[in-house]
Parts: sequence; C-alpha cells; structure tokens
Amino acid sequence: APARIASGNGSPDLIATRASNGKLGYITKSDFLGPALTLDQVRQLPQGTQDGQPSFNTGPRTVPVYAADGTTVIGEFQKH
Repeated sequence: APARIASGNGSPDLIATRASNGKLGYITKSDFLGPALTLDQVRQLPQGTQDGQPSFNTGPRTVPVYAADGTTVIGEFQKH
C-alpha cells in the first residue's frame, strides 16, 4: 500500500508509492481517489458487499506516478 505524506491539514496531497516499473514516486490524492461520480453513475456500477455494507466496484485503473517535482511522470500505479 502507498505511504501517505500529510499536508498541513492532516490530509495527504501526495501519496508516496512504487510505480509498476519499480521507481519510487508520488501519486496525487485526486488521482488516487478518482473522479466524483453522479448518483446515476453509481447506480450503474457493479455492487457487492464488504463487511456487510454495500460496496461499489469501479474496477482497476492506472494513475500516473510523478517524480519529486510533481510534474514529471516516471511511471504508473495500478489501483484496484
């Protein structure tokens, strides 16, 4: 699992991780969380349960891994 780098408000803006090519870098919080979905989009997702609660599966996706400068893409992270 990625290690978190906390920002001033305690919520990480960047998450340290290892790219699929083995390089160490960072993914952004927004890339990690993914896009916000509308209620209609959520209703169309496959549904299961996790710990007795409804769970919606958005499926795996790939997010860019950045160098320390925050702009240079050095690899990809597969989010499941």
